[in-house]
Amino acid sequence: MLQQIHPNFLLIGSFVLTILAGGIFLHAPFSLREGHISIIDALFTATSAVCVTGLSVVDIGTRFNTTGQMILLLMIQLGGLGIMTYTTVVMLLLGKKLSFRGKEAIQGTLSYKLGQGLLSLIKNVFLVTILFEGIGLIFLFIRWSFFFPPREALYNALFHSVSAFCNAGLSLFSRSLMDFRDDPWINAVMVLLIISGGLGFVVVQDIRQYINNRLTRKKRARLSLHSRIVLVTTSSLVLSGLVIFLMLEWRHALSGVPFGEKILISLFQSVTPRTAGFNTMDYNLLTNGTLLFTIFFMFIGASPGSTGGGIKTTSFAVLLAMALAKWKNRSETFIFGRTVPAGAVSRTISIFLASILLVILSTLALMITDAGDIPVTESRGLFIQYLFETVSAFGTVGLSTGVTPSLSVPGKLILMVLMFVGRLGPITIALAITSEKRDEGFTYPEENIMVG
Repeated sequence: MLQQIHPNFLLIGSFVLTILAGGIFLHAPFSLREGHISIIDALFTATSAVCVTGLSVVDIGTRFNTTGQMILLLMIQLGGLGIMTYTTVVMLLLGKKLSFRGKEAIQGTLSYKLGQGLLSLIKNVFLVTILFEGIGLIFLFIRWSFFFPPREALYNALFHSVSAFCNAGLSLFSRSLMDFRDDPWINAVMVLLIISGGLGFVVVQDIRQYINNRLTRKKRARLSLHSRIVLVTTSSLVLSGLVIFLMLEWRHALSGVPFGEKILISLFQSVTPRTAGFNTMDYNLLTNGTLLFTIFFMFIGASPGSTGGGIKTTSFAVLLAMALAKWKNRSETFIFGRTVPAGAVSRTISIFLASILLVILSTLALMITDAGDIPVTESRGLFIQYLFETVSAFGTVGLSTGVTPSLSVPGKLILMVLMFVGRLGPITIALAITSEKRDEGFTYPEENIMVG
């Protein structure tokens, strides 16, 4: 039965069912400390968790009890690894042969090639996840044991380790990680977890194989083009983001802050827009320039096959390489001495344009539903705030200027759709574009037009 369902519908259906189930559980009294939350807020929180976004309309640490928080943690883990991974595991454990369409779906989710063993890949995904989240748990527990009782420190370490590696950004602390902004230990662990989760499982596996080949010298040690693009682009974005944040906020939000703490804050705010969602600074205190550059970073997002969203680092690199090639009047796109296939360039352009259009239309819808009657002279600042929330939802980031909890029901629904599309959009678009081509049997006459 499952084998006959198109992978797009199976993927979307898996996420929808998980969100609905999570919303019902979070709305139930056994998940709450006291009182109740509306069904829309419960579904919004479930969507944010499953789509590993981090936007929240309620205080996770105070509104939900341990049961509710563990339900959230489970949804984060499911969403981070991808529901399709779990669906495939179940089918394999039941002894059912996975169809080509099923393989296409799981490979699309993880940016995985057909040539390797699927079961081996899934096993590696789980091992990598357990390894990174386990290491994060240990190091966070060691540090937080100085601030909290052992059981509470362990619980906080578990939740934040999973949330960081899955790039979810949901925190049990009302102020996220702002109370630890000067703690090098906490900052280092969280940054490494966020970056590791954002690289993509295939890249992590490629790095492991590269190190192994270097140590054993049995094979030539070489990273794939995909891994090199991801690593170089990620490093460049992190370093440039650190410098830009430091420059923009040196005399503003960072004024009077010790130099070492300025570096820590800037580094964290450079990493977290790449779909993580944790913050060590109050974004209401930042300048418009900083918010704009953060929007740019959130739009790029993490890397393919990772737990993050956005248009992805490889898409950004391909767009830059394509622009450089056209500038030099070259017909092909080159990166690191390799030609990027025309199909990959076309898919990149399609995903980029679709993403831009989605963000613009969603921001417009949000302005209509939540600021439609306010004249521009009385709504200064709302535009960039709504644009910020929109891109944050699309990029599954979770950073906020603080307007999300005050949105109307239609406004929350818009962000829920954005979080959903942001988590699944690039995958489903890529699968749709790479589907079987239909032979039209004819072509139209060619005629030149002026562009640019």
